[in-house]
Amino acid sequence: MQVVKEIPQGYKEWKPKYGPYSASRLITAKCPQRYFGQYVRGDRSIGFSQAASRGSAIHEICARITTAKTQGVSLTPVLVDQWVGEAIGRYPAAYEQVDMVKAAAGAYIGNPSRYVNATTKCEVPLAFRYFVEELMDDSISPKVLLLQEPYEIEGRPNPAAFIGGRIDQVSMDRVTNTITLLDHKSTPSAVQNEDTNFQMGVYAWFLHLLYPSFTIRTVIHYAHPDLNFYGSPVVWSKQELDDVGSYVITRIRAIESFEEFQAIPGKQCDYCHMVQSCDINLQMEEQRARGTIDLNVRSVQDAQRIAEQMHVVGKMYDDLQKTYKDGLEKFGITGTGVAIDGYVYKHKTMDEAVDWVATDFNVRDQALIAIQALTDPQLEGEARQKAELMSKLPSLHAVLAHYGVQPDEFKKWDSDSLKSLWRLDKPQLLERIKGYIVNKRNTKFGRYKI
Repeated sequence: MQVVKEIPQGYKEWKPKYGPYSASRLITAKCPQRYFGQYVRGDRSIGFSQAASRGSAIHEICARITTAKTQGVSLTPVLVDQWVGEAIGRYPAAYEQVDMVKAAAGAYIGNPSRYVNATTKCEVPLAFRYFVEELMDDSISPKVLLLQEPYEIEGRPNPAAFIGGRIDQVSMDRVTNTITLLDHKSTPSAVQNEDTNFQMGVYAWFLHLLYPSFTIRTVIHYAHPDLNFYGSPVVWSKQELDDVGSYVITRIRAIESFEEFQAIPGKQCDYCHMVQSCDINLQMEEQRARGTIDLNVRSVQDAQRIAEQMHVVGKMYDDLQKTYKDGLEKFGITGTGVAIDGYVYKHKTMDEAVDWVATDFNVRDQALIAIQALTDPQLEGEARQKAELMSKLPSLHAVLAHYGVQPDEFKKWDSDSLKSLWRLDKPQLLERIKGYIVNKRNTKFGRYKI
């Protein structure tokens, strides 16, 4: 599968009837009924929730801040306030969380992406049409070609496209031959799931199609002000990207073959606008309402029955917890929660820790940059000595070994290892490590004593 500038003779376009597709559409299709309501019937209730509007506003402001930095524009409080006001004006459902949106803007300004450079572009739109080779011999696998298309036509997704998407931030580094794809997430939780990984994989696949000789790296920026950190970078192998492409095509062919758009309950119910009218959901709620609880265990069958009931109660607890979390987000109190009887249920920001994976990538990138810098004959003195040393340290393993520390003692690369490292009498090593360190922090939802 490759991208070409024009389609040769002997190829036929495959036009999807339910497209154009995107990563989010493919995720939505986990419940065909929800997909039908959102993308086939076109229910107008989609996209106006407070969480969705808040996310859109934060994405817009982060893009404007990044563009300003790449263009050397001075960021003043007045200018940022203006951007926040304009973003809320476009997404008025986020009005109640205007303070949180403004805090997210300030957090991003204070903790910008280290991957941003002069090449960085924001809100990068990509779309492709799909062509298959027409063959007389069915035993031969037909070749597939993609033709790049505009992502939008008159402000709406291009109906001629087969698949597309809009990437939050793309940066190219020709020294390390790496393209970094960054995605902003505005939720107060930093727990990754399969849908997030799939979305990042689809975007990485898009860039791989356009730049097959580059290494593709993806990073998630948790933009909520209670988090304000960057996830560990993920480098995608060519095989992984090819697998994503095949998986995408398989998913699309499955959707195109749907004869009925039936409801399939699952995690996607948490975000579905049709959940209250879903036939299966109504059946489940009715069965729960009619049930009785027998606390006697007279046989193994009774134990099994109680185990099943615990499962149902657990589902009810999950429903209550989700509703409570949504309420915290709605009123912008995820960090404070609501107190009851000496306890509070809330999202708690954990202590800052070292992201050793991201730090190791940082060491590698700086080593490659140093190697490139050494090709400059005008680099002299202390600057050349520093570059020569950095060029010889392509990993954390190499850094530790260079300063006489046994790397195997720090295999886990966790915060405890860092504390141990700080106790060593190695001032030069500590100074070197400080220049490489990338920090992270997470949130944990739970009950905490006041």
